[in-house]
Amino acid sequence: MIRMSSALENSVRPFPLAAEPRHWIASPRFDLVFFILAPLITAPIVAGVRFSISYLAALGLVLAIPHYLSTGSFLMWEENAAYQRSRLALYAGVPVLIAIIYSLLVGFRVPAVMPAVLFIWTVFHVARQNCGILGIYRHRSGVTDPRQKRLANTAIVSVSAWLSLWFIDTHESLIPLHVNPRWTKWAWIAAGSVAIFAIVHLAIGLVARLRRGESMTFPEAAFLGMSLVMFAPYALIHDVNTATYVMLLPHYLQYLGIVWLMNRRRAMATERRDPLRKLSASVPLLVLVLAAIGIAGTAVFMRQRALNDLALYQSIFTLIAFEHYYFDGLVWAFKQPHVRQTLGPWLARPEAA
Repeated sequence: MIRMSSALENSVRPFPLAAEPRHWIASPRFDLVFFILAPLITAPIVAGVRFSISYLAALGLVLAIPHYLSTGSFLMWEENAAYQRSRLALYAGVPVLIAIIYSLLVGFRVPAVMPAVLFIWTVFHVARQNCGILGIYRHRSGVTDPRQKRLANTAIVSVSAWLSLWFIDTHESLIPLHVNPRWTKWAWIAAGSVAIFAIVHLAIGLVARLRRGESMTFPEAAFLGMSLVMFAPYALIHDVNTATYVMLLPHYLQYLGIVWLMNRRRAMATERRDPLRKLSASVPLLVLVLAAIGIAGTAVFMRQRALNDLALYQSIFTLIAFEHYYFDGLVWAFKQPHVRQTLGPWLARPEAA
């Protein structure tokens, strides 16, 4: 969850639906590929899922595994070392506690808790990342009004939640709601009502913003539109597991883009070359390492699948997801002054990637 929108102060004046260099996070090509058009860029993998082309569909795992591990790159920044040591309970204690609780739930076969928590946390995690990236575009448009942030974030999260519940009656992870069929129906209606209310309020807020002369730039408008439809696979695919896999594909690409863009900018800002900076400064080396990690993890999955022994792999993969979500909340907690000071400059730089 990238919570950076409140941290980036920018004095550029807005230009209606323009796309000048300062309006992009990196450059038009980079932003379109990694952020705005990410759902289209990952469409070939979706085709692999749709037509059961296993090796093409498995490319999603090649993206997923490096995405999970990329959060660890921030733990390697020397400017974060003292900050992390001062919060050892958060950076070490809680992750260990999560692993223990997870192991106990798996060991005692508590069926309903983990899938429900994973599903809800996944929806929130992805939606909040979209909120954060949109916040960067909004500040590059010259808009710092906190109300615009609240309206946009509420709309994105509520619409994402509503779409994720489209076929709520098929969600095995939400078994408690299935006790009474009416509960699933009313849960979907309630989520839809909140989403529609949030969209209307966002529209009213945007109109007021335009009347004040604070127009949207093209990158901001395009990313907002993408964020509102990113969870559409849940309304188009009846199987919730397949829909989640498809929805996460652009999220993986966006996360890899923003994390390694920041690492590259940091690496290029100094002549010092530690292993992380060397990796970040060389695009071929970075792609090779990330691809190797993704391919190795995918090969293990394919092997376990061939042996019809997926339980252990799925358990480990789920635990990695939980730890990733938790660490992501720490790394991108822009309410903390240290996080704003260390990450903010690399997000605010206008240079092309």
